[in-house]
Amino acid sequence: MPHHVDVHIGRKLRKARLSRGLTQTDLGNSVGVTFQQIQKYEKGGNRIGGSRLWMLSEVLKISIDFFYEGLKSDVQKTDISIQALRMANLLEEIPEGSLKNQVYQLIKTVHKGK
Repeated sequence: MPHHVDVHIGRKLRKARLSRGLTQTDLGNSVGVTFQQIQKYEKGGNRIGGSRLWMLSEVLKISIDFFYEGLKSDVQKTDISIQALRMANLLEEIPEGSLKNQVYQLIKTVHKGK
């Protein structure tokens, strides 16, 4: 059974191909595979390797991101500010020990006080 990500990418491939007015044969010839292989990609039956996905995006004149747009993730996304990321990186740079623990405890204390 095809993985849902492969099916999603295949559908996006088909949409991009059709929007460019290309046949499966045209697209296959452009990236060095048969029309049958393009057909399998579009149905999600065969996974598209990274280099092949890159070639397809180049031929279709689209970003690789296009293939992943609209894909639902099981991972919960969180909005984290740039400042919070910078603080986390700085905290990681502090050597393990009492100072790092004190900084962490200070952050927890300030958070509780809001």
